Amino acid sequence: IGDSGPNQKGLQAVANLLNREWANTDVRMHFVPDYYNENGFRAWLQSQGEKAEDICASLEAHGFVCWMAPRDVRAGREYADEIIRGIERSGCVVLVLSQAANESPFVRREVERAVAKQRPVFPVRIEPVTPAPALELFISGTHWIDAWAGNWDDHMTRLARDLVVGPVGTPVSQDSSGRLPRPE
Repeated sequence: IGDSGPNQKGLQAVANLLNREWANTDVRMHFVPDYYNENGFRAWLQSQGEKAEDICASLEAHGFVCWMAPRDVRAGREYADEIIRGIERSGCVVLVLSQAANESPFVRREVERAVAKQRPVFPVRIEPVTPAPALELFISGTHWIDAWAGNWDDHMTRLARDLVVGPVGTPVSQDSSGRLPRPE
């Protein structure tokens, strides 16, 4: 068992308790702390969470339906299965590119899975970093948005515009409120 949030100590205690109770059986409960340690996914999520949530909120305000971990991970499901399900059900993946993303093995795996499943990857750099080789392989031919400087709202409007489905070079018109058309 494991948890990406504040329940780790509680889950470790549950695993210890169950193992004491099941000591005379072949059943064992394992607590998996390494996946959630400060150098892994949890650290990346905490360092990127605010910007990722801002990007998600902006896209949703433009009419997109977004899937984002851990927000949309269904309770009681395997976390990795939910990530794959989220990628498969998405039309694209927005990569929040930063030094922490560069160092995260989980981000590399998610981007690899997105590319393997033929989902376009839209990198949004929130820091002036160069993609690590493991990410460079998958995004080197893709133009990205440099959102660490300049007007954040302008960057988000551009991202929303670029995500609208349509042939490359097709002009996108806004309605009278300035909103982009809702993606199909």
